[in-house]
Amino acid sequence: MLKEVINIKKGKRILIVLLLIFLGGCTKPISEDLTITESNEIIYLEIGEDTNLSSTIDDFDVYWEVDDSSLLTLSGTAATAIDDGLVYLVARNSKTNEVLKQVAVIISPEEPEVVIEGSQTIDIGEISSFTASISPLDNDQEIVWSVVDQTIASIDQSGNVTGLKAGITKIRATAATNEELYSEVNILVQKNIVESSINNEIIVDNETIDMTTLDTIFGPVIEKGLSSLIGVSSYVNTTSNTETLYASGSGVIYKRNIILKTGEEVAYDANISTSDIKNYKYYLITNRHIIENGSIYRVYYGSETEITAHLIQYDKQIDLAVLDFETKLYFPTATFGDSDLILQGEFCIALGNPYGYDFYKTATIGIISHPTRYVSDDTDGDDVSDWDAKYIQHDAAINEGNSGGALINLKGEVIGINTTKISSVSVDNMGFAIPSNLVLEIVELLEQGIQPVRPKLGVTVLSVRDILSSAELQAEYSVPSGITYGMYIAEVSNGGLGYKAGIKAGDILIEFAGVKIYNSYELRAEIGKIIIGSGEIVEMKVYRNGQTVSLTVVS
Repeated sequence: MLKEVINIKKGKRILIVLLLIFLGGCTKPISEDLTITESNEIIYLEIGEDTNLSSTIDDFDVYWEVDDSSLLTLSGTAATAIDDGLVYLVARNSKTNEVLKQVAVIISPEEPEVVIEGSQTIDIGEISSFTASISPLDNDQEIVWSVVDQTIASIDQSGNVTGLKAGITKIRATAATNEELYSEVNILVQKNIVESSINNEIIVDNETIDMTTLDTIFGPVIEKGLSSLIGVSSYVNTTSNTETLYASGSGVIYKRNIILKTGEEVAYDANISTSDIKNYKYYLITNRHIIENGSIYRVYYGSETEITAHLIQYDKQIDLAVLDFETKLYFPTATFGDSDLILQGEFCIALGNPYGYDFYKTATIGIISHPTRYVSDDTDGDDVSDWDAKYIQHDAAINEGNSGGALINLKGEVIGINTTKISSVSVDNMGFAIPSNLVLEIVELLEQGIQPVRPKLGVTVLSVRDILSSAELQAEYSVPSGITYGMYIAEVSNGGLGYKAGIKAGDILIEFAGVKIYNSYELRAEIGKIIIGSGEIVEMKVYRNGQTVSLTVVS
């Protein structure tokens, strides 16, 4: 959708760079006593983006000037882009006013996006108003409205949606000047339901609801998701050499291979003759906490029908494990969705086996409460949180036995693996699922028998925000003017990744792996993505002595 916009931006940058080259011998006045003939450096910014400039150059204190404050504003060493174009900066010696550095700044427009606002649930016959805007606001704001299923709802060009019949559809807002720039939201049209306390019937205008309309919405989605769901049980041997059930939960079948009668394992191919097939071999995802203390593993797909399974590997930090099993039975495999695309308020369905066989293949519905939550955990048993896991928070009911089951969207795609919920008399409907994109990254290693080992940065940090909010901390730790986020490095341990990368006490870590760091859990979560031995190179940026310094971490 944004390809055309991105290409335009790149073309504009190239044009400005060419102009810089062409104008290299020309002069551009910045003040009465200064002309720029050549820039030492080029900085690229987007509108609204900030950058911190050096407060010292070659051990001299400097101050900065800008030639066009309508494009870029300066506040000390903090520069903010406010409009697109080409602007020049110079750094002057604070004592002599001598020019020590010249910088050209190329400012590009923001990538445009369409933002839709309005209630996503309406009744049949109800009219709900939606609004849409295109950012940045200097874009043409004319919107063309449309609805995917016109039998469920209609929409006029003022954004007024009318519910026509029960169901779920999407409304789309498209930029009138660019049909590739659009946004969509789901809307649920429902009947105005009133529950009769006399006869316990659900009625609408004195007529009983035809529930088949809801069946056609959710039924096929749930059926698709449940087709790849399987039960998982782990057992331990007791001293009397009998098996005791340790834990029971759920799993999602994500891969199917074929074991030929020759004993060879090959990728599934529908064209392979059944006469050549000995068994199907399945690979499934479940939670680590279901299997890590067991020694015998079985999967079940119906009432007390179990198949022996084999544990391939589990992750010590992220609550995931991979098992395999063989059978002549045919099971479908799951379809995975992109967890990076889910939005707050979307419908979701949790699938699992609460309490094992008793409530096998249960489905509960809810919404995405928040697409990204970080939850701290103690993974090494020392009662200190050392890991921050990334989760999808949702309110679909999950219970004991749901662990390892799928969280699906309304396409039947797996967007997460359910793992835990917050249980408290004061808290309800707070479930958490491991995002599907993270699941697939980890499963690729676990399937090979590799247990991921994550590094420790080996630094003691304090949040800049915490320091700025405490007079006591400010007296102990110095945060430069203009720095409002990041992690202040209080100590660096010899031999750690941070030490090897060149990080120093007093640095302020502002970015890790392209992610701006505001809180310690964000930093731990990003570090947790690194696998020792992978050879991955990750860039981090620190603010040091008035300059932004790039350092690299090698796993």
